[in-house]
Amino acid sequence: MLATFILIHLFALIYIARGQSVLINEDVKRTVDISSQIVDIKHDIIIFNDGNLPIKKFYFHIEKKMVSYLSYIDANSGGHKLQVKKVKKNKLEDIEYWEIKLKSVLKIGQRANVQVITDFTQVLIPYPTHIIQSESQLVKYIGNSYFYSPYFTKVQTTSIVCYSDKFESFTILEPVSVQNNVITYGPYENISPFSIQNLTIHYLNNGHFIVITNLERTIEVSHWGNIAVEEIVELHHTGALLKGSFSRIAYNQILRKPESDSSIPSYITILPASAKDIYYRDEIGNVSSSHVRIFNDRIHLHLKFRFPLYGGWKIRYTVGYNVPSFEYLYSNGYDYSLRMRIMDHVYDFMVVEELVTKVILPEHSGDIWLHPPFSMVHLPETKHFTYLDVVGRPVLTVAKNNLVEFHIQDFEVQYTFPKYMLLMEPLLLIVAIFIVLVMIVIINRIDFSIDRDHQQKKLKRKAFVSRHFKNK
Repeated sequence: MLATFILIHLFALIYIARGQSVLINEDVKRTVDISSQIVDIKHDIIIFNDGNLPIKKFYFHIEKKMVSYLSYIDANSGGHKLQVKKVKKNKLEDIEYWEIKLKSVLKIGQRANVQVITDFTQVLIPYPTHIIQSESQLVKYIGNSYFYSPYFTKVQTTSIVCYSDKFESFTILEPVSVQNNVITYGPYENISPFSIQNLTIHYLNNGHFIVITNLERTIEVSHWGNIAVEEIVELHHTGALLKGSFSRIAYNQILRKPESDSSIPSYITILPASAKDIYYRDEIGNVSSSHVRIFNDRIHLHLKFRFPLYGGWKIRYTVGYNVPSFEYLYSNGYDYSLRMRIMDHVYDFMVVEELVTKVILPEHSGDIWLHPPFSMVHLPETKHFTYLDVVGRPVLTVAKNNLVEFHIQDFEVQYTFPKYMLLMEPLLLIVAIFIVLVMIVIINRIDFSIDRDHQQKKLKRKAFVSRHFKNK
């Protein structure tokens, strides 16, 4: 505890040395949404330059114990997206933080309104950890009632949005108020930098506590007008574990009260509006219980599992479809550019532990560059072989961990492809057919008899015998 206290004050001194102590959080409003499995925190911050130097950037901190759960961070000011850069920790500063660049220089005595969004995954804890089939799921949220910041905060308010208005317990830190499913803490005044006041909320949450442990997305590009997309999804229900055996009779009774059911029998996946030849199958085979609903700008694929998912249960399935290439593939001579989503919508409030995206380009593609929308791990390039391939098709692979819906963004692949190579596969097919026909002609003209001379002697003997009997 003493070491933490010393470290925090040492860090505050570092800020003073940098001239950052002139900033003040004049008013902070936080909205913490814990109505799903994701903890979504929106910070509405009014910063004030109370020093004697203009300010171009400020620093945003997250409690050390929460950093490993952070999935997404973004900032904007007046609708203008701000640049957010993670500052690497060093030996002196054993704390991770983010540098946010303001859209314009904040002059002395001026204010700026900045909104920061952070998403955390796997923070909510099922409690109790095991429930029977008919029980609702209760979870615990442990957070900070204060805004964790390196700057002095004049006034702050925190509103926590829960799944329902059914609470087992929550921390009382006056002033506090409750209205329906929203608990409001504050306003609190004159909060010191790096202040922490833990709060705990124990409440009912039957939201979709399912995590995609592995999502493998494969995009195969064809210059014959089609792009094939396939996703292999591995799901794990991370909510309270099912205690006892599963009863179909009890489940049918629970369906009459869906608000008290923590199981997940199905969900809706959103596909592109131009998707066609859609299929959905699992390890057993095709799942025919799903159905498709078409809208102007999207397609809803209602995926129904063979059995409802309860806490601790897992499932694995495959979804695939085709889209026309002219919507995503652009060309200028021999230069091509593919722009598609690095991952797509699987279900609402989705959490992806591990994403692997593969892009299969046409054979003989060269000068390949992949530009992901955010930092990703680039795996070694491999080859994919299919019909009539000679040297194989290049496969680009990228991976990332801990993603949410905000990561549904476009990537770009640039490459070159000689247009005359489009004729290669048809020519290979023509040559193959020609060779087969020539072989058939040659085979038909070859005599496969074992002893040709013996056969001729046998025929002559029969002819001699026939003439001999005729003369008699």
